[in-house]
Amino acid sequence: AMITTSCLIAASLTATSCQAASNSTPDTAQAQTTIKNGDLNRSDFYVPHHETGRVKNLVTDYGAKNDDVNNDTAILQKAINDMSKAGGGKVVLPRGNYHLGTITMRSHVTVEIEEGSILYPFIDRPEPKKAKKKKAKKKKPARKRPINASFFKFGEGAERIENAALQGTGKGFIFDVRSIGTEQVKVAQVLNAENFLISNFTVLDARSKFSAISMNPYEVGGEFYGPKNGIMEKIEHYGGIAVQAGNITSIEMSHKSH
Repeated sequence: AMITTSCLIAASLTATSCQAASNSTPDTAQAQTTIKNGDLNRSDFYVPHHETGRVKNLVTDYGAKNDDVNNDTAILQKAINDMSKAGGGKVVLPRGNYHLGTITMRSHVTVEIEEGSILYPFIDRPEPKKAKKKKAKKKKPARKRPINASFFKFGEGAERIENAALQGTGKGFIFDVRSIGTEQVKVAQVLNAENFLISNFTVLDARSKFSAISMNPYEVGGEFYGPKNGIMEKIEHYGGIAVQAGNITSIEMSHKSH
């Protein structure tokens, strides 16, 4: 079965589809309504940040290898951090294969992944805790701890990130997370972010317990934060739930679940 969702949401909501819903913040329960596509402009949801002309290539400028199975997390994170500190710009991943753990997006940075690229998970599974020794009792085998990971995080903590984008070129790139099976993995998690774009890729899943992309409220010191002003578009998801949305404001979504 294929589920197609295409809508604009100009209010806070909690829903797994684009329908009227209630605000998820603890102190309010106000019904909100979906806005039809013709009522608002794209710029009401996302405005590309000022282009500095600054572009860095992860392979030629940072020495990443996109034809092996090594962990590319640290080198991509460094490129994003450097670009943000320099005032913003674009980090380009040329066509190839990349193996990534958790990447933290930064303000004023676009991560652009070339058409045909494939992103695979590279996750070090936490070691199970050692059971305390007890006399006259047979030890139970250590239980495998599940993976709980997000590949691209947009905002975490009280400091909101702004003007961040994750996008593919041409016909898009692929997130292939099937090797993780049904564990708890998200390809993108949007928490405390404003004016963001997530666009143009396919997720190959194996019925993960989590949705591929989540937009959830985030609490810091009793204050709740959530995604505001953003676009998610041209996303196809095979083998799971594409998007989970909660406590969001002014978001445009367009995706397909197979």
